[in-house]
Amino acid sequence: MWQILLSALITILGGSSSPQKGEATGMVLSHAGTSSPMGAGADSCRICHQGGSFDLAAESDLNCFRCHRDTQTKALKAYKHTEVIHDKYPTVSCEGCHNLHKAEGSALLSQDESALCRGCHPEDGASNTHPVVDMESGKGQIITGGDGRPLTCASHCHDVHGTDYKYMCRLEPGRELCISCHKDFGK
Repeated sequence: MWQILLSALITILGGSSSPQKGEATGMVLSHAGTSSPMGAGADSCRICHQGGSFDLAAESDLNCFRCHRDTQTKALKAYKHTEVIHDKYPTVSCEGCHNLHKAEGSALLSQDESALCRGCHPEDGASNTHPVVDMESGKGQIITGGDGRPLTCASHCHDVHGTDYKYMCRLEPGRELCISCHKDFGK
């Protein structure tokens, strides 16, 4: 259904849903069943696919910071993936975690948060567990943070885009970080 709507929109905007003489066949239909960073519509595609013809490759050096300026500011901080992990993973990029065409949710993550963390940090175990273990089982528990989201490495404790604190913590490691959730212990 969305293919018909997209074809109609392209035609209305002055294009054609069919290739013209000398024009390659369109690739829009190859994205059937995929997500779009800005929702449906021609403007969404034009953010990364510039030009007027139907077949357009995305920019090879896509600058995510063109739209995500707040993330660019974080990426300039002292502690960030590109600096913290040194030679172990030298090619960390936005696409390592985000997939513009095949992800769901507002962050367009290619996997759930805990799977993303474990992809590069398997030695850290299950990253969807609280660092304090359950006394009876001796294992971590899946719990939610104050906002109701599952507590994962990146959801509450670490800022994967960059921070001023070592270990990429959202706050100074130690007391301040802990009482950001455990307010009763801060009294």
